[in-house]
Amino acid sequence: MEENKIMEGGVGSYGLFAFGLIRQLKPKTVLEVGLGEGAMAAKLIIKALLLNKTDGYEGKYFVIDKYPTQEGLDVLKTSENLATLIVGDSKTPGIYRDKLKAQADIVFIDGCHLFQ
Repeated sequence: MEENKIMEGGVGSYGLFAFGLIRQLKPKTVLEVGLGEGAMAAKLIIKALLLNKTDGYEGKYFVIDKYPTQEGLDVLKTSENLATLIVGDSKTPGIYRDKLKAQADIVFIDGCHLFQ
């Protein structure tokens, strides 16, 4: 099964949770705060949205990140135009409103980890 292939190789429970939730709920709009170093969750979010698209459910993925890494940018390029990067601080009021143009169906907040 195609879904099982993506789950091989070192992804955390957050990414798997996001993947399963998106596959189950078929959201039109997903917003994530924080792309992260390896963008592992982004890979799974994109994969879930692409699989949903093949099932007839179109979804968009918006990511807010103040300092996106090259690896993260490369991951977003695999989205077949489903992903939009919003570069900036998620604390800025309304940072996503101009791009999103709709209410997010699912929001994942995985931003600043300075407290760790």
